[in-house]
Amino acid sequence: MEIKATAPHLADATDGFRNSGAWPDTVLDHVALASAANPGQPALVDRRERFDYQGLDSAIDDCASELRRHVQEQDSVVVVAANDCRSAIAVHALRRIGAVCILISDHAEEKEIAQALERTSPRIAMAPRRMIDQLSDRHPSVRWMSTSTEGVDGASREPFVSSTSAPNLPGVVVFTSGSTSRPKGVVHSTNTLQVAAANYIEAAGLSASDVFILVSPLSSITGVLQALVMAPMLGGCVVFEDQWDDAGTFDLLLNEQATFYGGPDVILRRLLEEAERRDLSSVPLRAVSVGGAQLDTHLLRRAEKLFEICVMRAYGSSEAPFSTTTPYTADLEDRLELDGLPNRGVEVRIGSERDGSECLVRGPHLFLGYLDAEDNEDAFESGWFRTGDAGVLRRGQLKIVGRLKEIVIRNGMKISMTQVEEAARNLAFIEDAAAFSQPDLDTGEHLALAVRPKDGIILDLDMVTNALLECGLAKRGLPEELIVWDGPFPMTVTAKLSRAALAEESAGRPRLLVSRLQP
Repeated sequence: MEIKATAPHLADATDGFRNSGAWPDTVLDHVALASAANPGQPALVDRRERFDYQGLDSAIDDCASELRRHVQEQDSVVVVAANDCRSAIAVHALRRIGAVCILISDHAEEKEIAQALERTSPRIAMAPRRMIDQLSDRHPSVRWMSTSTEGVDGASREPFVSSTSAPNLPGVVVFTSGSTSRPKGVVHSTNTLQVAAANYIEAAGLSASDVFILVSPLSSITGVLQALVMAPMLGGCVVFEDQWDDAGTFDLLLNEQATFYGGPDVILRRLLEEAERRDLSSVPLRAVSVGGAQLDTHLLRRAEKLFEICVMRAYGSSEAPFSTTTPYTADLEDRLELDGLPNRGVEVRIGSERDGSECLVRGPHLFLGYLDAEDNEDAFESGWFRTGDAGVLRRGQLKIVGRLKEIVIRNGMKISMTQVEEAARNLAFIEDAAAFSQPDLDTGEHLALAVRPKDGIILDLDMVTNALLECGLAKRGLPEELIVWDGPFPMTVTAKLSRAALAEESAGRPRLLVSRLQP
């Protein structure tokens, strides 16, 4: 299946992006350039392997040489990606030959992999070797290839031709997080990603000497930008972490002297707590970039004052990555409290036709559109992307104050509260349900669910979560605490559920908790 760009915002904007130079008409192979300029510079590291730029360039050529036998330009290829060097090499190789990478995490649920295959109809799919047999059995209509390419005969390599990878055509698809609903496929080109990456590099003051530690999935927009675009543009190094544990991950950070982290503040907190357990007053990290509506400013202040880490807040999404930032040159209080100024070429507006507080974004970093054309219908307003987040502008800087999209973000993964509620209301033993977010030191947030059982029903947590799984809810959408409610849920003056009041009124009520939350 050929992936096409279908979003309406492109119709009037493309010529402007080209004329301004934001979207060049040629592709630079940044890995090849870094290999030529500094071949021995470390490029990729995981717990098993490491590559310098010369070795990475050669490994990409090896993989591309094998893939050319099966994949043509603009073919879609599903890649079940792990956080490791070999998955990154596979994606680089596919892009060298002009294929479109449909990225899925190796931790994705089976139904998510099945949906990606069904919606893109690839002839070829790739996955870590440990998953090939199982995936081949479950999806026999697709030819499965390993992301590991040791042993490929390098003598059959063909030189990379820059014109094969058109910079404005679809190149990478990442998926938004979903629970019961179908995740949206977000389509990016080489140019949209490189605009976002260049803005990220400029705002964070990054250089070739920086070492990124990547905890976010390679299949996420954070992973794509940092590991596949930013690091090669800089000639810097990426350290992949695929098996988080506080002590082991901290050892990896120390051993590789990682200088930069970008992602949820929950990970930063756990790293700093491990440093304090070891009675360390400094860490290799010199800068971090974090984002989200519920950032822990106390943690960010601690990072600045105790560890002298430059903290930068940022705002973006899979569709509009790295739209605003408080750059490293900004005042401390702005970096702790605000989500920053629009980056180069990016415009931000507050107020849409559906909500006066909604944040809208446009610019050359914006995605090309969704994989399924119908998802674009309500996503844009006169060329602006509707983010679904509520914000305000202060002295020209953005401050995200809440989410219009009713979601909980747990460990960086989004859970739709309305979808969980709908699934719970469909259970035979539940009269009504209402979800709300609870702060969580370990995950940032977790999902709580207040339920009114039908007469005579005594609930337990396993009973509810098992029933939700049976009706199709993804595991990550399961509530981690259950509050049995014996009256009406609190409402606003406009007769809408008040989640803030729900959370407040739940205090002191008996609740059922997953084991990790139990005292």
